[in-house]
Amino acid sequence: MPVLLAPSIAIARSSGIKPEVTIEAEYGFDVWEGRRYTAAHHQPSGPYRGRHEGGTRPAPCNDPDIPEVSEGGVVGISHIDLDTVGGVLRALGADYGVFDPSSAPFWAVAEFVDTNGPHRLPKDSPVRPQMEAWWAWLQANRFKLDFTRINEVDDFITKAAAALCGILNEGHEQHEALMSAGRAWAEAQAALNKDSLKAFIALPNGYTVAVRKAETFTNHLYDTPSGTLIADVVVGLRTDFHSITVSLEDSGKDSGLSARQLVQAIWPDVSAIVGEDEDGAPARRTFGSPQAAIAALHGGEEADVKLLSGGQNGAAGGPRGVPRNDRDLWHAVQVLVEVVGSLPTRPRGA
Repeated sequence: MPVLLAPSIAIARSSGIKPEVTIEAEYGFDVWEGRRYTAAHHQPSGPYRGRHEGGTRPAPCNDPDIPEVSEGGVVGISHIDLDTVGGVLRALGADYGVFDPSSAPFWAVAEFVDTNGPHRLPKDSPVRPQMEAWWAWLQANRFKLDFTRINEVDDFITKAAAALCGILNEGHEQHEALMSAGRAWAEAQAALNKDSLKAFIALPNGYTVAVRKAETFTNHLYDTPSGTLIADVVVGLRTDFHSITVSLEDSGKDSGLSARQLVQAIWPDVSAIVGEDEDGAPARRTFGSPQAAIAALHGGEEADVKLLSGGQNGAAGGPRGVPRNDRDLWHAVQVLVEVVGSLPTRPRGA
C-alpha cells in the first residue's frame, strides 16, 4: 500500500492521484481529501475543525474512525511528524503494538505536541522520555524530501513504525538503545538552547522576541534555557546555511501576524504576489522600505501576500540564494522589535 507525500497542494492536485485515505494532508486552508476518508484537524472551521479549536476532529494518531486501506490503496500525506505517522499506521492496519492501551498516554501527548508545540510539553511529563526518544530517532533518520514532486515514503513509515515499537515496548530489544539516544538528544538540545540564545527581548506591550544563532536550526526553541520564559517570536541565524528564519510560537493566533508578513517587513525589496492584475496574472510589487511594509501590514493589505521566497504562518525564511550574516540578523531584530512592538498591549494572562 503506497504512502505518498505531496509537498504542496498544487503538486497533490496536479498529480491526478486520488488517495483512498489522506492523513493530515493540510496546506494552510487547503486540504487534500481522500476518496474514502480524510483525517484532518488543523482547520479553523468546517468539517475538519480540530477539537483543540473547538471542533470535533481528533489528531489522526488518535482517530479510531480511520479505515484500513484496501489492498493497493493509496494513503496521501503532506509532511512527516509523529501525528501523521500514527495516522498512517492506523490506515495501514499494521499491528506493531503501538496502539496498545498502555500506549494511550503517549499518543495523547503526541496530539498535545502537534497542536501546542514541543516547547509546551512539561519538563516533568512522564511521557517526555519516550517523546525525546522519538525526536532523536526522527532527527537521525530524517526523510530527504524532494519538494518538486510526489514522494514515496513507504520504507520510511516502516522504519518509523519499528522505532515506535521499540520506544513503546520496554521488553523490545532496541528499547534501551532508543531511550538512551533520546536522553543524549535532550542533553544536546539543552546545550543548543543555552549556546544559541543571543538575546531575549521583552517589549513594553507584553510580547517577547528571542534572537538565536547557531550552526543548526533553532527556530523551535521558544523557551529559555531555564524554561521559565517562552518567546512569541524567534529569529534565528543558521550559520551553516547562512540563512535567517522567523517563527511564531502560536502561528500568529494571538498577534494576528504571520511569519511571512514579518519576513516581508524585514526584506521589503522581496517581490511579493498581491492579488491579480487586470489580465488575471499575479500582481507583483515590492514595498521599498520596512516602514512601507509595516504600514501595509497594519492596514490589512498584507493579509493575502505570498512571498515568492516561501513561508507560512508559523515559520518563514528570508529570500533564497542570499547569504545572511550577523548584520542581517540584527537588522531583522530591529524590524521585528518595531513591528511586534507596535501591536496593541497584550492582555494580562494571554
